[in-house]
Amino acid sequence: QGHLSPSSVSRSRNKMAAVVIAVKHRNEERARNKERARNEELGIKSDPKPKPVGAQAKQTRNAAPDIPAQSYGMWAYQRKAALLYLDIRVQVFVACLIAANFLANIIEEWVDPAGTEHEAVWKVFDNMFNVLFSMELLLNMYGFWFRRFWKSAWNVFDFVVVSVGLLGLFEVPLPGPLGMLRMLRAFRVFRLFKRVKSLNKLMVTLAKAVPGVVNAFLIVVIVMCIYSILGVEFFSDYGADLVFTNEMGENVPLVTLRGLPFGDEYFGNFGKSLYTMFQVLTGESWSEVVAPPLLHSK
Repeated sequence: QGHLSPSSVSRSRNKMAAVVIAVKHRNEERARNKERARNEELGIKSDPKPKPVGAQAKQTRNAAPDIPAQSYGMWAYQRKAALLYLDIRVQVFVACLIAANFLANIIEEWVDPAGTEHEAVWKVFDNMFNVLFSMELLLNMYGFWFRRFWKSAWNVFDFVVVSVGLLGLFEVPLPGPLGMLRMLRAFRVFRLFKRVKSLNKLMVTLAKAVPGVVNAFLIVVIVMCIYSILGVEFFSDYGADLVFTNEMGENVPLVTLRGLPFGDEYFGNFGKSLYTMFQVLTGESWSEVVAPPLLHSK
């Protein structure tokens, strides 16, 4: 008499399952409402068709960075700074700055390659861009400090490029090869890939294709190495006496433009032969330089 009947147990289980499903649906609806409110705050259109929480969370992470919550003290304006940085008008303005800086670099190298005729003008432009890019970087760092900022590879790239620009702004002397770091300013244009969605997608696609391309490249290198070994075996002593017999049976002088024996310069060892194979692979003048002495000899 104290035991429950099978039908009662089944009804209890069904009720429990219904409660679990109802709680799950309620949590999903709350998550959707929360994400929709956040997207509206950022000016991002929400998908009218509800999606599962996992898929929607992934889409939201791709659409908008993690906005910091309201804080206090020195971080009281962090959330506002993050929203300001993500504002479409700010992003378009920064993209225009990057394009203008790239255009200024082109004009400088075209009009005044030595940088001596209009040095003061180029200095003003360079300092102006350095200051503006530094302000943009500081806004980004304050709005998304600490983990939110450094977990993005694009932010790390921005930090390196802007830091190198600041070295030029304050005329910090760099010893030896470190002076070449100033050339990194030419790479500022790559920061456009962070802000233009189509370019960003292209870069992500290329990055994902790298493993497959590396495998194909490895196969090509192996084939080149095989034929490089054969080239040393067959042609390393070709034209060693600086003459070769042409199709008409005449002895013709055979030296390269550098006055070296043909076989020694192009197939003298594995390294030379591998470079010759690379030249053949790319089609860079190989048909004129490498092939004729081999094809037209007797």
